[in-house]
Order: sequence, then C-alpha cells, then structure tokens
Amino acid sequence: MKTDMFLNERQKEHYKKSSNGKQLFMPSFCNVHSHAFQYSLAGRCEKIRGDDSFWSWRQKMYEAVETFNPEKLKATASLLYLNMLKMGYSSVGEFHYLHHQKNGTAYEEKIAMSRALLEAAEETGIQITLLPVLYTYSGFNRQPLKGPQRAFYNDTDSYIELLDTLHRLIEAFPGASLGIAFHSLRAVSIQQINDVLQWRSQKLSNCPVHIHISEQMQEVTECLSKFKNRPVEYLCKHIPIDKNWTLIHATHLNTIEVDLISKSKAVVGLCPTTEANLGDGIFPILDFKDRDSHFALGSDSHVSLNPAEEMRLLEYGQRLLTQKRGVFCGKKESHPGKFLIDELLEGGRQSLQQDHGLISLNLESPLLHGLKEGELLDALIFSSDNWHVHDLFIKDKKIIAHGQHHKEEEIIADFLRLMKE
Repeated sequence: MKTDMFLNERQKEHYKKSSNGKQLFMPSFCNVHSHAFQYSLAGRCEKIRGDDSFWSWRQKMYEAVETFNPEKLKATASLLYLNMLKMGYSSVGEFHYLHHQKNGTAYEEKIAMSRALLEAAEETGIQITLLPVLYTYSGFNRQPLKGPQRAFYNDTDSYIELLDTLHRLIEAFPGASLGIAFHSLRAVSIQQINDVLQWRSQKLSNCPVHIHISEQMQEVTECLSKFKNRPVEYLCKHIPIDKNWTLIHATHLNTIEVDLISKSKAVVGLCPTTEANLGDGIFPILDFKDRDSHFALGSDSHVSLNPAEEMRLLEYGQRLLTQKRGVFCGKKESHPGKFLIDELLEGGRQSLQQDHGLISLNLESPLLHGLKEGELLDALIFSSDNWHVHDLFIKDKKIIAHGQHHKEEEIIADFLRLMKE
C-alpha cells in the first residue's frame, strides 16, 4: 500500500477501518526526542540508594557512557529503532551528544558515532532527524566538562565542523535529515547559540532546532541565580525562537514563559514516561493547549516505547493535578484520545519536519468490538494492552508486516552479542 493513497500529509484526521473491520489505519507517530545509547539502561536503574533523583540517575548514565563505541551504539540504536517501528513510530529525532571516546578523544573518523546512528536508521528503515548536540560546559558557571562528560564535548568551532561534515554526508542516507541541537542553557552560552544559528542561516536555513530546558527545578533555580531570569525567559530574551524550535521538557514554567512559548509557535517536546521515571515533574499543559501551540511526544531514555502509554500518562497526570476527567477535550472534540492523537501528530511533524507514515492497528480485542471512531481511539489509549501495530508503511514501503520486522532476529542477535562482550 502506498501511504499517499490513504493519507494526505495535511489531513491528519483520517482514520479508517479495513474492509473486514479487523484493523484501523491511521497516521504513524514522530518520536521527537531520543537518546539511543540510554536504551541499554532501560529498567536497570531502579535500585534506589538513599535520596535518589534525576541527578543521581545521571551518574548511572555517565557510567554507561564509558562502555560505548560506534559498534555498540549502532547495535543499540538498531534494536531501539526496530522496536519504535513496531510500536508505530515512523520517525525519530535523535538528540545525539555522545560524540567521542570516554576520555574525550575523537575517533579516527570524527563523525563515527553519528554515522552509527544513521546506519542504524538505514538498516531498520525508520526516518531520522539527526540532531547533533553542542555541549561545552558543565553548569551555568561555565565549568569545564570532566569525567565521562568529556565524551560529549565540542566547542563552537568543532561543532560547526561536525555540522559541515554531516551536512555533506547525510545526502547518502535516504530518509535522513539534519537539524541542530543545544544540550541546555547549562551547557552552552547565548553567544554560542547565536554563532551556530548564523551557520544555520547560511547552510541549513529553517532546519529544526532542539534544546533541553527547565527539566528540573534545580536548573530553574541556578538560572535565576546566575541570570536573574528563568530558563525560557532567558532564552527568549536573547534568541528569537520560532516554529522551527522544539523545547524539550519545559516542565517548570510560570505563566510568562507559557505565553512566550505560545507566541513563538515553538513545539514543546514532552516525554511523559521518562519525566515520571526521573521525577522531573508535570508540564502545565492545560495552560498551553488552548493557545494554538503544539506539543509532541518523545521517549527520551526509552523506559517505554508505547505511544499509547505516553498519551495515557499525559492525560492521567493532568487528571491527578486537576481532580477532573477528560482534560484533553475542548469545544470541538469530546474524545480525549482523538484530541491527543491529532495534537501529537501535528506537533511531531512540525518538530522533526518529517512526513507521517501509516500504521494499521489490530482491532481483534473483544474490548474494541462495535466502537465508533472517537470511542475506538479512546479505548486504544485508555484501556490496557490494546495497542498492537499490525503493519507500518513509510512512503510506499512496508516496514512492519504482521507485527514483525524482516531483520528482527539479526538485530537482536547482534545486540545480545555486544552486550555479552
């Protein structure tokens, strides 16, 4: 089946049952925020020692960094992208900052780690927006990176050199596109952002720009102490962000910052299962959703790859905060499931600048029998274990058939071999 026979890229409202009623065809999803190497940690960081938090989890992540090389990154990313496809994601935004060896030394091919990610995407067939990350400092006081963080390091010149090389290389990878990313306001200066945006205006105008922001209250407190502004305020005060920007997490905002994001038309990239797993907090989405602004989904550290679970947690978090049900509804839509899917499709497309593919979902569960469109989408999200991708198409190619990928056994075996080593 050719995707464009069914789905016009601007008509995300298309949901259609198969002729036998056993499948629902709908657009596939964009996963706007991924750290592929962290997939190897999923489920392995739950042993708590004392006062655990995002910051202690980060130390465990740094330990994992020391075990990676291009071969292991490719195997891990291939398994990750395979499983994303099986859950209905056809595109991934790879927020890539693991550039070098553990001591900070560059590989013989400086872009070896980026190439590993592009090859993993090519092997599995997922569309990738590669977002190489500028990461220079460790904190708002511009301390140098140390320990495992050195694997992330680039200054402005070496980062632009990386972008130049990738800009030439990426044409060899169909389905791949290039964006830019800044790790956070802790890790780069405003001058660096401006310098990289100048390169962008000359070489890659209007490409996606992503940044972590306001994920933890400690980050907000330190930014206030250093710059007398909260992170989103400080960014918007110095940089003209627009619809090509995606602000990842943006968890801890005040009303001024919500208004700034809304006016800019930037996307907010939400990662509900990771944000819950790390104890980040809950984005004030009810202040945001009715302002003609968009949000999108990312699986971040990949404790879950199920978009239904992400959407369910997004809604349930707001129900717990407001003590109300059906918070993702409005005057035009009474079904939160359809509201969420429509919004996340639009936000994902804007964030990654990738077209949607097409998925078919299995409707053979007795719990789904006889439901109409709005009720059906609600049930797929809000009743457990009903999200089963049967087929996934990207352009005119079937990538997932009957829930399986043609390279599945090979990719799993390669990953297990490297993990044992």
